[in-house]
Amino acid sequence: MKKFILKIIFVSLFSICITIVGLLLYGNLNYYLKTSFLKYPIGGYGHTYSRLDEVEHVKNIDILFLGSSHTYRGFDTRIFRNFGYNVFNLGSSAQTPIQTKYLLKKHIKQLNPKIIIFDVYHKTLSSKGVESAIDIISNTKNLSLYELKMSLEICDIDVFKTFCFAVVKKFFFQEDYFEKTYKIHDNDKYVIGGFVEKLAFVDHKFQSVFPKIPENQLSKKQLSAIDEIINISKSNNAEIILVNTPLNKQYNTSYEFNNYFDSLMNTKTEYINFNNLNLSLNDTIHFYDKDHLSQKGVELFNKFLIEKKLNFSKP
Repeated sequence: MKKFILKIIFVSLFSICITIVGLLLYGNLNYYLKTSFLKYPIGGYGHTYSRLDEVEHVKNIDILFLGSSHTYRGFDTRIFRNFGYNVFNLGSSAQTPIQTKYLLKKHIKQLNPKIIIFDVYHKTLSSKGVESAIDIISNTKNLSLYELKMSLEICDIDVFKTFCFAVVKKFFFQEDYFEKTYKIHDNDKYVIGGFVEKLAFVDHKFQSVFPKIPENQLSKKQLSAIDEIINISKSNNAEIILVNTPLNKQYNTSYEFNNYFDSLMNTKTEYINFNNLNLSLNDTIHFYDKDHLSQKGVELFNKFLIEKKLNFSKP
């Protein structure tokens, strides 16, 4: 019986070692092969590594921005600092409320924001959150229980594989596996504070007509996560404002359920849909694609937000 137990222990330890070595070998080889079996987008399309590394050293801010690429490409931290606000932009690519919730839980005590501005984009509320979870896990230097809980809540095999590889990779290589950089990539420049500036205006041929997008099935888990985000914010004495950042006008009107979505968000807490306000945005000048502002658009939008909407909330 004793020998049998020892054999089980030996086989278990051997299997664990083989798994770890296999993960390391295949994961590193996969970086060059670019297969779909293991997703590990180190660096992040939206400079996620730089942002998640920087946030570890930020404390006691006035405004925290949360949400998808509409957030990290839409709120220029330099503009807010020029108006006297101490801010940080914690957006990330395709970030859904589930990722927002865990990022907020992890950092809210340290950041101690007075105001939280959270972009609630239709598409992120109908997404499972796999892409964003993989992006965040791959680019988090100090993995914690928050990333594990996020993986368990999403319950997707690709997320689990990425998390396991990330744990093994970071345990063995610590910070050596990736060098933080603020370099320009694909006309995107990381700005201190989490913003990503689009340096060159891309002359897109915008569609004049978009097919109608019918009312979709908003995820109950994502809607529940919004409620949790609001509760976390208020329990930490932070004012929270839900926003819908500007979209190309034709693209925005293609959504048939805008009124329903607005009424739903209005039941939760303070909500501003900037697509319903007159910001004098031009589709061909102030956007570089159907749903992202150009730098000129960012400047116009941010100044409008500060002067018209934050005036009475200024710390």
